[in-house]
Amino acid sequence: MNANEERTGVEPTENERRESRRMLIVKRVLEILGWLAAVALFAFASRAVFAATPHAANAAPDRAHQRSPSEFVRRTALRAQTTQQNVTITVRPAQTVEERVADDVKEKELRKAADEKLAAEESARIAKTSPRVLLSRARTVYVGSGTSFFEPVQLQNALRKREEMDSWQVLILDGPDKRNVADVLIEVDRPLFTYTFTYKLTHRSTGIVLAAGKVTAFDGNGAAPKLARRIVEDIKRARGETKAKK
Repeated sequence: MNANEERTGVEPTENERRESRRMLIVKRVLEILGWLAAVALFAFASRAVFAATPHAANAAPDRAHQRSPSEFVRRTALRAQTTQQNVTITVRPAQTVEERVADDVKEKELRKAADEKLAAEESARIAKTSPRVLLSRARTVYVGSGTSFFEPVQLQNALRKREEMDSWQVLILDGPDKRNVADVLIEVDRPLFTYTFTYKLTHRSTGIVLAAGKVTAFDGNGAAPKLARRIVEDIKRARGETKAKK
């Protein structure tokens, strides 16, 4: 028997039972909602308090545990009500057509300036590696031969006799191991069945051909002074000491 039966001694009707169950359900729902509201309030209040006074988080945990949950929630809610938080929101209007056009023009100008800067840097880099500049800066040369009709020492001796080599302070290196340290490599060759001796000046570190030419002679002894004269003329033109032949 329920409480109504004990008080009246009369069995409740079906409607009364339904009403009693409905009231019981409503009571439980209200209790659950009350607990959820308390939890939500506690979470919101805790976040506001910790954000406003971070140092209080380490100072008051023991006191919070000593108080009852309802008292802690009440005090926390009271603190949250007195805490003010300022939030600044900046709303920027959409760009007009004129502003978008101005931005596009500015972007194109910046891109053009960047391209011009890269082009200037590339031009300066190429200028530093031009054959004329590299040959004018050469300070050491190495002579090699690709034919048995000409010995490197023949051109070495002919170059040493040139006063320009001394005034330019250009050194002539000898020995196979010096090939890898010279600024300029001079290669001499002679095609078969001809009296033509060719020469080629190459910048060792970049592989750029600095000058080339040929002379005609009966043998190496006759070709050496001619080759030396042509090579000195090429260096003079690179250094700007003589005008190039038209």
